[in-house]
Parts: sequence; C-alpha cells; structure tokens
Amino acid sequence: MPKYHLTWIPLSLGLLLAGCNTGSGVCGYDYYGDPYPCPVNYGSGSTNSTNSTPVTSTLTFPVQAAFKNLISNFYSFNLSATDGTNNYALQYTSTPQSIPMTFNGQSSTIERLESQQIAMNGTTTSAINTTFVFQSINPIVSLGSSGTTPGTYETYTGWQDIPASGQVGQSFSYANGNIYQDSSQKTLDATDALSISLQPDTANTALMCFDSNVTLSSPVNTDHISSGQHSTCFVIDGQGNILAARITQLINGQPLTFQ
Repeated sequence: MPKYHLTWIPLSLGLLLAGCNTGSGVCGYDYYGDPYPCPVNYGSGSTNSTNSTPVTSTLTFPVQAAFKNLISNFYSFNLSATDGTNNYALQYTSTPQSIPMTFNGQSSTIERLESQQIAMNGTTTSAINTTFVFQSINPIVSLGSSGTTPGTYETYTGWQDIPASGQVGQSFSYANGNIYQDSSQKTLDATDALSISLQPDTANTALMCFDSNVTLSSPVNTDHISSGQHSTCFVIDGQGNILAARITQLINGQPLTFQ
C-alpha cells in the first residue's frame, strides 16, 4: 500500500499514493508494506556499504510507543548511500494530518503524507514519490493502501495486536495483505506477510524494521511487483523516540540502504 500505514490505534488506515517517480512498476515496499515505484537512471553496480558493526542491545524497547510516535509526528531525514562508484542522497519526509478518511469502506483517523526523492552525484534522478497513509491509533491498526500505479492497492486481513515492548532479536507478525492491480480488486498480484522485527544497532538503540514478505500470485507479473523480503527500518531508543531512518531501495535491481 502506498504509505499510509502508520496507523496504530483505532483501526484504520487508508492509503493513497499521490505521486510517483519517473520509474515504472514496483521495486519494493516501505515500512508499511506499501509498494513504491522503481527509480531510474541510477548508474550501475549497487553494492551496499556499511560504516559500523551493529551491537545487540539488552534493553527492552517500547514497540507500541515507537509505532505511535512514527505515525503521529513529523519527520524529515536526509539519507545517503554509495555503491562504490556513485553517491546517492534520499530525502524522506512524513507529515501526519488528523483528517478522517475511509479506505475500502472502513474509517481511519490519521492521514499520513509521506514523500521520497533520490539524487545521484548531486543530480535529482527521480520525481518526488508521495503517498498518503491512513491508519488509526487506539488501538493501532492499518487497513490497507492505494496508489496511482498498477499493483499498489493493498488490503489487510488478520490484523494482530502489536506488543507493548520487545527486545532485539524478536519479530512480531501483525497482518496479511492482498495486493491487487487496482481498487476493483479483480486481479490479485501478490500476497504479503507483514511483521515488525527489532534488529541490532547500538547498546542503547535498536532498529525497528517493518518487514514485508511478498509472494507473487503468478510467475508472470505485468505490474512488476518484486517478490521476497523487503524492509524499512527506524532507529529507536529505550523511550520509543524515532532517531533516524534506514531505507532500502532497489537500484538497478540491487538493494541499496540509505542511512
């Protein structure tokens, strides 16, 4: 779903992808499980580089509090990555709006406007990719999402409560998704198993990752949805504050992590 999933509490989430970049098809999924269009003109050889060795914290992290902070506050991150040849920059912003909306016949209490734009070697290579995420906070619930490109309409089923807290190494399933070609829901492109995992970062922080495991409904996928595991992570502390973002996008078919 486009990026409207930051919802947590009541129940809903409606999503609408209000923009797209210059690529076509779906290249991956954001932290809500929503697909984003493929970027283009990104050079060659996208081998991700890392700067430090992650540390497994022994702290207990407030997962629900971090989730709510993520969807109810404004965030802006300027991230970077290199493939050994080219330098990339990704500008990410997320702006919540308390506007009642409906998605697939259900109500949401939060509309989240999320945008991403990528530049290579100082030159912008994609249009601003904008998505509306619709969700609810008490309890935390996401309903699905809707975008402007084929294969970006997703409905959620089997929603499960997100635990109040967790430790590094734990993973929590929270929903299953059906990804359709469009809002008519006549053509099922793929199914989506959504979960949250806590991964190593530092002794006082953890990566809260929104993981999406996509299975294509047919080997021949005209909407260019990519199967397999996709993750978007946020650095959180012991109070549930969002400190940074780590976003992975496919560049020339290879994953590149911006941080």
